[in-house]
Amino acid sequence: GSRSRIVSVEFEGVQAVPREALRRAIYARPRRPFNPAYLVADTAIIARLEGEHGRLPRVVGTARRDEQDSLGVHVVYRVEEGPAYRVGAVHIVDPKALRVSGKLVQRELLLRPGSVYRQSRMQESEERLYETGLFSQAQISPQPDSTNSRMEIFVRVRGRKPRWLDAGVGSGTQERLRFEGQWGHRNLGKHGL
Repeated sequence: GSRSRIVSVEFEGVQAVPREALRRAIYARPRRPFNPAYLVADTAIIARLEGEHGRLPRVVGTARRDEQDSLGVHVVYRVEEGPAYRVGAVHIVDPKALRVSGKLVQRELLLRPGSVYRQSRMQESEERLYETGLFSQAQISPQPDSTNSRMEIFVRVRGRKPRWLDAGVGSGTQERLRFEGQWGHRNLGKHGL
């Protein structure tokens, strides 16, 4: 059959994010061929952009045919933004099992109590915890408290063994036999040194 094209793209209920920023980020654009998968992808993009402004939105994308031209499609994204969330308390789960000080974990977090909750900051914080080399697992779980628009943060980390020892044996054309060894400590004095 003939190709359907997008005639218009509208946003309803959007206040936190500028509409032009949304238009640049989404796949559905006027005069572009219509693809129903755009609705799924675009709702995820809109939710992510709203999440950068502290929102946990409900986004629904709909498409309808034009009344005069059956090949024209109108796309509408309805957004219920909800309240803007701020970071509440940051809890370290099972702090006694840590092999590092709790201050070191807090230092790597970009989520400060009272600041606007941003999903990207949560992901960056997780990456920073892994980059220290002190943890074999790091998981940050946000839990919304809708009564006072706070996002409680729960951090669960599993420390790596602080001491390490590596050994190797090899041979080559210049050296007939070669032994190599390394040892170290990742966390002197529980300060990440």
